[in-house]
Amino acid sequence: MPPAPSDLPPALRGLARGTHWAFYAVLIVLPLLGWTAANAYGATPRLLGLVPLPRLVAPDKTFAETIGAAHKAVALLLLAL
Repeated sequence: MPPAPSDLPPALRGLARGTHWAFYAVLIVLPLLGWTAANAYGATPRLLGLVPLPRLVAPDKTFAETIGAAHKAVALLLLAL
């Protein structure tokens, strides 16, 4: 990440750094939640449509709906960032 301009107020500098790291966190968490939700719904996600990914959780509709809601919330957070 390039350095922030020297005339940028400290609050904005901190906000920019926080947003930068939040993007990294969301981009790691979002696919893991989707993978987990797909497994909980009984589906087997495939990497690039070819390689089946291992099962992380057993099928469970209630858990799938909970994780699916979390996946949606994190996706909306990504849009907000």
